[in-house]
Amino acid sequence: MNKQLPLASAVAISVFAPANALKNQLKEKRFLKKEWFLIASLMLFYFIPGINQLIVDHLLSGLENHVLNIAGQIEWFDLFNETLLAFLTVPLYFLFNEVVQDKKALKSRIAQILTVGFVLYALVSIIIYLYASSLTAYMNAPAESVNYLQLETIGFIVGFVFSFIYVLLVVKGEWKLFVPCWFQKLSFFQLAIGF
Repeated sequence: MNKQLPLASAVAISVFAPANALKNQLKEKRFLKKEWFLIASLMLFYFIPGINQLIVDHLLSGLENHVLNIAGQIEWFDLFNETLLAFLTVPLYFLFNEVVQDKKALKSRIAQILTVGFVLYALVSIIIYLYASSLTAYMNAPAESVNYLQLETIGFIVGFVFSFIYVLLVVKGEWKLFVPCWFQKLSFFQLAIGF
């Protein structure tokens, strides 16, 4: 019983140490200007899709019933994609932070993870692309939904690559490169919603 206590303590320390370090850093106001900028950029970077979704929902609410029906039936696909994207990208912060100081190990990890992540994401996307007509038929959706689903699938593959790059830029602290990527994402969203 006593042997398990040090192990439990070690686990608790390893789990809570990063949180305590962040808390101490906040108390001592030791964040650099670059770190504050990265935090703000990341917050805005993830805020933009929410704004885009609000605009899309507002536009959809003004459409006729049959068009709204198409969009509503395909909304499940957006949720599935966001879940898959989070599943594949969120662990990247941890995996890259482990080797960010060792350039050779970082290059190797980038190549391995990008290959595995892209292959997994592409496989799921190819399956969805090929079976889009079956999926929409199962949902009783109109034929226009197939084209939408296939276009979304292609766009989501490109989005995965950009998400991978964004994570890498954040981990490396490359805020000078992150900001142009952030504006690129903003401009793509504006094009997508017709501004």
